[in-house]
Amino acid sequence: MVAQATNKWILVDADGKLILAGNAEFTGVSPSRHLQHSVSRALVGSMKQAMSSSVGHNQERAKYVDIDGEQLVAKIAVIRAPYTNKAVAAIGILRHPDEPEPLRPLVGAWEWCPVGDSSRTWIAYWTPEMFDIYRVSPTSSEAVDGRWSAPQWLMDVVADADRLRMQHLISAGIDSPELANNLHYRVLLGYGQPSREEALLRLYGRAHIDEATTRLRGITHLSNSTSRDIGAGIPSYDTGPHFSAAMRAANSVAICGIDADTDLCFYLSPGYDQLEAARPPHGDFYAVIHPEDERAVRNLVAARQRNDEDAPSSIDARVRSGSGEYIDVAVAASSVPGENCSARYVYVHLRPTLS
Repeated sequence: MVAQATNKWILVDADGKLILAGNAEFTGVSPSRHLQHSVSRALVGSMKQAMSSSVGHNQERAKYVDIDGEQLVAKIAVIRAPYTNKAVAAIGILRHPDEPEPLRPLVGAWEWCPVGDSSRTWIAYWTPEMFDIYRVSPTSSEAVDGRWSAPQWLMDVVADADRLRMQHLISAGIDSPELANNLHYRVLLGYGQPSREEALLRLYGRAHIDEATTRLRGITHLSNSTSRDIGAGIPSYDTGPHFSAAMRAANSVAICGIDADTDLCFYLSPGYDQLEAARPPHGDFYAVIHPEDERAVRNLVAARQRNDEDAPSSIDARVRSGSGEYIDVAVAASSVPGENCSARYVYVHLRPTLS
């Protein structure tokens, strides 16, 4: 247990559960398990109070609090979701008035929202700090209603072996709003820049039902922790073998990885860009398929998900190009069996054919 929490930032979620304390990471645990009781009561209590107030995103507030007869400075910053402006976390510190303030961690907030009335197509929104974490500029010069859309290349910078894990966690989180999402994943920072660096990031959040609409919201931060206390949450699993098999041919062919339960595309191979096909908007793979061919492609994917041996090996279809015209392709598909995700994930192979 941390006897004193002075001169160190801590991060808690909207329920007051501990996420960070210095370099130590936590998931869904009570702060009283790791902080002195009087510190937990005063600091975390003030943080929860700030999250329930009208304090804006990333605005800092300072106040004096009494800890065992000693007057300390509590500084708190509320982190709000970019779409609904709901509080998702708060950063707080206790320090003696004559102590210098420690370096505050960089924490970004995100929110996944359904597009229109669709329960399958989702769009992600970011706070400005998310762009700082990924070391890129915002997608536009001005935010729309105080928020930015997440870049379309987001999944491209996630390490191959972590993409399926991330997609599984997002899908499981939508179905389990009572459980926390907690995932460490590797990315290449600085998209589009000549000098890039690999980093380990962590996302933490959960699904919330707002007036019958389910949204995912939470935080992301750089991770260098070697000490973690994990509470109840959604388990992730190792998908390295899945992507190792897929990537053996991915540099020369167009492959799209689809979560067949949600229709969301979570992976595009480098060869997909060589095909010059349009990228699925918001992960909606079928949005780039010609409307007259969509049903046949859906049936093929569903058959492969069922491991139907009578399904055709491939079908002819048309996929929209980046210029809006359609490209004739042969579409093949294969399911990806594995522990906890048997036949849920399907890889679709697109091969150009002569018109």
